[in-house]
Amino acid sequence: MKTENKAKTRYGTRILIEGFNQTRLLNTLRGEGVACSCIDKLSPAKIYITVAQKDCNKTFAILKKLCYTYTVTASVSPRSFGRYLIAKAALLACIALFTVLYAFSYRFIWRIEITGAEKVETAAIERLLAENGIKRGTAKSGINFTALRSLVNAQDDVLETSVSFSGVTLKIEVTETIDAYTPPPPAVNGIFSRCDAVVTRINAESGTPLVQPGSRVFSGAKLIGAYRISAQDQTEIPVGAVGTVYGTVTFTDSFAFSLNQTVHVRTGKKRRRTEYTLFGLKIGAKERHGFAAYETETREIYAFQNWFIPLKMRQTVYYQVSESRIKYDLAERTQYFTDTATANRSIQAIGGELTVQTKLEQISQDGYILHVFTQAEMLIAQN
Repeated sequence: MKTENKAKTRYGTRILIEGFNQTRLLNTLRGEGVACSCIDKLSPAKIYITVAQKDCNKTFAILKKLCYTYTVTASVSPRSFGRYLIAKAALLACIALFTVLYAFSYRFIWRIEITGAEKVETAAIERLLAENGIKRGTAKSGINFTALRSLVNAQDDVLETSVSFSGVTLKIEVTETIDAYTPPPPAVNGIFSRCDAVVTRINAESGTPLVQPGSRVFSGAKLIGAYRISAQDQTEIPVGAVGTVYGTVTFTDSFAFSLNQTVHVRTGKKRRRTEYTLFGLKIGAKERHGFAAYETETREIYAFQNWFIPLKMRQTVYYQVSESRIKYDLAERTQYFTDTATANRSIQAIGGELTVQTKLEQISQDGYILHVFTQAEMLIAQN
């Protein structure tokens, strides 16, 4: 049931009263000269009333005398209401200023986005634009798309350029030329091994093979000579060496680890801190999380990057962590480090085929060293 007195006041103290016989309470307050307004009966045992601030002490005395429980939920004075109006006016002024900035800044470029440039450095294109008067803060009306495309297309390795506006962002998409395949020049001094290996295959298009499949070679050894043997007098005739050599390479990776480790575990408690940057001005809360140990994750967002001035938001999340002791399984840790060692090697191996052997040594009560020996056929030399 909800009733409300017709006489409302803008200023006063809002009180939640708990207790029965609400009619007797209201009559007692009126009898003592306390004007009650905005009366809301939430239930037979709960009622809201608003009283003038000058009557607060008298009201509290009556409530205590009649054994009612009460809670002050709000208090509005002419001074606080004035501050509220001032805050509202400041907010409206900020909104108006924001709208003016939006309308004004939309006429300018506040961000330049260059995509598709790989052989051509993005920084070089930005310098070229700046030298021709195109940079952040340049009016959109002063940019000629045709002239800008011709400017960028004139650069080496640029085939075509597309230019467009997206909000306050100038978008430049570069299409680069495709290089024709150029075979590597012959090696005038011969072809040398890049690492220690056992030779498996030799493909000498020009020059003389100096090793055979099955030969063990060391890093820097010459595998194909830059000459051919004359069929008439067996003399060496200089030619450029061209070819490839494959071999079996053995890698050794060692990992020291302990089965008992102290790790940081997130407790589930976290705090967020957001900082805004507008025209170089930073606005945001101070770092207040109260965690003795914590981890952080930070992300940056450029708000309105296509539709407004560059407003950057930097949000940091602080996660409380606690130390925890973990007991690892020996077989699982051995497999984990074996997989770590072979993951990188399989990329280099021809066909991804590997031969793996391991050796485990115990160095303390819960400490171990794992040696992982990996064999793979790889390209060990070419011109």
